[in-house]
Amino acid sequence: MPSASRHWYDVTVSDGANGTFSRRFAGHVENGRPSYSDPAAVQPVSAS
Repeated sequence: MPSASRHWYDVTVSDGANGTFSRRFAGHVENGRPSYSDPAAVQPVSAS
């Protein structure tokens, strides 16, 4: 697991024999250690 991703993954699986099959899996690998909840979040969420 690359440390640059902070244990987040985004993987697409497709079948070369069947051009219509494609599945995308994304998430976070939990390891019990402190981590970032969303590495792409750059703006704080404000309560309106």
